[in-house]
Amino acid sequence: MGTEIDLQKVFRNRGRFAVGPTDLTADFPHGGAGVGWVTDIVLRQVIGQVPIRASEFGEIVDVLTTERQWIFAATVREFDLNLLDPIFTINEGSTTGEDLATYPGERSGTLQAANGLKLVFSPEDTKNPAAIFYNAILLPEETSVLNFRLNDDMTFGIVAYAIRDGSGRVVQIGNLRDIVL
Repeated sequence: MGTEIDLQKVFRNRGRFAVGPTDLTADFPHGGAGVGWVTDIVLRQVIGQVPIRASEFGEIVDVLTTERQWIFAATVREFDLNLLDPIFTINEGSTTGEDLATYPGERSGTLQAANGLKLVFSPEDTKNPAAIFYNAILLPEETSVLNFRLNDDMTFGIVAYAIRDGSGRVVQIGNLRDIVL
């Protein structure tokens, strides 16, 4: 028939985000700022495609790929202003000494590439894959809700475009020890 399924390779990849990591061999947050537990993360590559048809065959004979874009979405389980900073305006100097997230932060029509963050998804179990986004432009997920309910964790959904950094890198996925900053 076939090979048996290796249940040792089935995993749940619980992890956290760190912003601005400087040393992936160091413990979390790897020299950066830890921004809390991630309950869900989905990484998607969007590829533009143009089918090439040959009229003599009446079928597609090739496909031209035009662009590739990496997008990821995540649900963050902690209210952490280090992660919300690109989305909200963070005001310091409140009565309690805690920072405040305020919206609106910036005017519509503002380019976001300068606000990109180096962001690493660091798995709790180092046998599981990690991911680094060299220049992630964070946006609130369009239908994101902050839950202020007693019977539910407070979560915040984000979406990010992973774009090239100054060295042309976009994303790297693998064992945390093998990822290059």
